[in-house]
Amino acid sequence: MKQAELSAALSEAFGVTLAPPSPERPIRTIAALADAIRAQLGDETPTVASPPPVASRQAPAPAPAPAPAPAPARQLRPVAASEGPLAGRIALVTGSGRGIGRAIARTLAERGATVVVNAFHDREAGERTARELRDEGHQARFVWGSVANEEHVEQLFDRIEAEVGGVDLLVCNASDGRLGRLPDLTQRDWDRAFRTNVTGHIDCALRAARTMAERGGGAVVTMSAVGAHRYVQGFGAQGVVKAAVEAMTRYLACELAPVGVRVNCVAAGPVYGELLGKFEDPTALSTWEAMTPGGALCTEEEVAATVAFLCSDDARALTGSVVTVDRGMSSSVDGRLPSPGRAELRAALGRAK
Repeated sequence: MKQAELSAALSEAFGVTLAPPSPERPIRTIAALADAIRAQLGDETPTVASPPPVASRQAPAPAPAPAPAPAPARQLRPVAASEGPLAGRIALVTGSGRGIGRAIARTLAERGATVVVNAFHDREAGERTARELRDEGHQARFVWGSVANEEHVEQLFDRIEAEVGGVDLLVCNASDGRLGRLPDLTQRDWDRAFRTNVTGHIDCALRAARTMAERGGGAVVTMSAVGAHRYVQGFGAQGVVKAAVEAMTRYLACELAPVGVRVNCVAAGPVYGELLGKFEDPTALSTWEAMTPGGALCTEEEVAATVAFLCSDDARALTGSVVTVDRGMSSSVDGRLPSPGRAELRAALGRAK
């Protein structure tokens, strides 16, 4: 009802007749309604009432402003030359305002890529990340939007294509999912988690593949977690949807290969960073460190380096792969590790000769 009211009011104001929405061209937002009006204005002239006569003592009415010149054909902005294994590539990293996404954006930029930073919930963080990269001499820009919103995805890629010509690399890092036990999760929690992590990333990958095919191919990297393989207390919806991400990666790898697009996945273990603070168990960090050979977890930069490798030509033989990056934490079934000290182990190795 509200859509009909808005359509009627705007049709009268602009003197146009809007066709009813259809499944092929739905109107779900004010922006879509505005686009429909612009399309009509391209063919019809809005009806404007004649102004009242002007009294002789008044100054003559100013001449109407000339009609604006038609917009020039879209021209792509040249990407500045850079050095590094990813020089000349354009990379979109979703959810890259902070955390691992921010580290991935920085690593790709340091290796020569022009990086498109994306964020939705924290726009300020995304803009700050892009600004910091530019201040350091890298090519970076920010595009706001939610991967869980199909209209946002279209607008995001339309803007990238208009500004830099398209994408060669896509890192599907944006993630959303409530932590907690399964009985604590609601239907809305599941819908949000799957919409962002699975269907949202499929939308991005397919949209990116369209432009990658025109540019000679490309690479997509999705992000999973070791919680997709084994139970992690409190990981909630994330563990389930990340398992779906890995299956999605294999299907995309098979179906996008004919157009030269590789698709791989990075399954990260617990990482030093802000996500650790979201777990309610205060002993989680020390427990995970004790389960990891060497006693230390991964850093965000180490995960980012693996993503950058999968984006590079050095990984051209890899597609459909899930690469686990957890410093060996998931190698042990029960988490119990050998306990000899370094000196004792070196002595044992010496005797083994």
